[in-house]
Amino acid sequence: MPTLTINQPTNDLVVVPQKPFPVAGLATDRGMPEPVEIASVTVRVDNGPPTPAALTVVPHQALSTVRFAASAQVTGEPGPHSVTITATNEHHLSTSKTVTVLVPPPSCVFPQSNALRGSVREALRAIEENKDKCASFYLDTLEGHRNPCFPADPLCVEGKDHHQGLARTHRLSDGSIYFFLSHSETDTGDKGHLMQFRYSGPTEDEHVVQTSPPTVATLAQLLLIEEQHPCDMVLLPEVNHADGGYLFVAEQNTHNLRVYRWAPSQDFVVQGVIAHEPPRGGPNFVFLDKVDETYFLGIAFADETGGSVRLFSAQPSALFPSCLPGHINVSAFQPASPESLFRFPVSAECQQAKLVRDNTGKWFMLGFRSDPPDDPKGTDFVDVHSVEFSPFSISNLLFSVHVTFKPGDTGFASTGTHYVEKSGRLLISSSYRWSAEEGPGNSSYVSRVDECPS
Repeated sequence: MPTLTINQPTNDLVVVPQKPFPVAGLATDRGMPEPVEIASVTVRVDNGPPTPAALTVVPHQALSTVRFAASAQVTGEPGPHSVTITATNEHHLSTSKTVTVLVPPPSCVFPQSNALRGSVREALRAIEENKDKCASFYLDTLEGHRNPCFPADPLCVEGKDHHQGLARTHRLSDGSIYFFLSHSETDTGDKGHLMQFRYSGPTEDEHVVQTSPPTVATLAQLLLIEEQHPCDMVLLPEVNHADGGYLFVAEQNTHNLRVYRWAPSQDFVVQGVIAHEPPRGGPNFVFLDKVDETYFLGIAFADETGGSVRLFSAQPSALFPSCLPGHINVSAFQPASPESLFRFPVSAECQQAKLVRDNTGKWFMLGFRSDPPDDPKGTDFVDVHSVEFSPFSISNLLFSVHVTFKPGDTGFASTGTHYVEKSGRLLISSSYRWSAEEGPGNSSYVSRVDECPS
């Protein structure tokens, strides 16, 4: 049987419609003493007719070998297209291989967070003033996510396991919202958890609506990962407002930042790892957004002695070269030049830290903190720092705003994140630190999320 080696095009090559691109490689079959010759090689794009490739015999090979060369072009719509190469030997036996090429859309909308409709201070004050408008729903977590050390037992190791990272999507085309949660497993040999949940309950704009009993967001996937302590996370939405995105997860023990591709009804797929000289001890914070025409990614670590952040940047066209869903070039993120390590004055007591911009285009860092830091019944604050990007700097604490969640154990001792709607309304969210057996129906052990609007 023939065998094929395709050198051109490479898989996921970006091509221009109606413009020829080369197709080339090697076809082989049995060699001496009873050689079988390659009779033909054809190239077919999508469901089009096969066209013959030019063949050149490669002498002095152990196998019967020919080089093939042709040109092809795509005439269809933006998106993936198949290029199928078929080699046929003199006995009419054939082998085919298919490569996917990509046609980008004529224009590209690169993802960026929405701006607030007013100032940061006004938005956070409105969160506190609107505390009665906070809505609760449940994530369908597992019994294994509960706190087994109740009443409190300082010798109970399992009680140190906890939820930490929290993120959410925009409202998708089918009306659903996905929430992402990480769970730390601290016992030796345990694996951390990365979870996705589908919320299909009612919304007011993109804010969840309180129901009675609270809506349960179903568990779409629980992924066991090597990292025991996945902590802060940030979601970068998909290009062209498509349903999907990329979850950047800080791994405190491996000192990596792992990037997962996510799409509705699909499992997480690792897209790449960023491990360029992480800050000492970290990372335990990650932030990412598009600022003007550049993406900035911060991987940070903070403890009681201080903090530092490694800053990366990428150009949109390099990060999304095909401008098609599911295709991100993680290696486009490179350490900022000429300096990439900066001071990170965000409190180590914060669980997550995120960028937000106001209606004037100024950028700020929000830190989500509880006092005491590990107490689910603690007092919750949002710390605010200003951020400059040219040159990069994060200010000392400007001010803190007290945030009141609904009665219960929801608070910034475990998780804290935000989302800005297209309208500019700010949403602040947090979850339980552990699951509780209070879910309605068959849901059993759940973790409540409170989402509060400005």
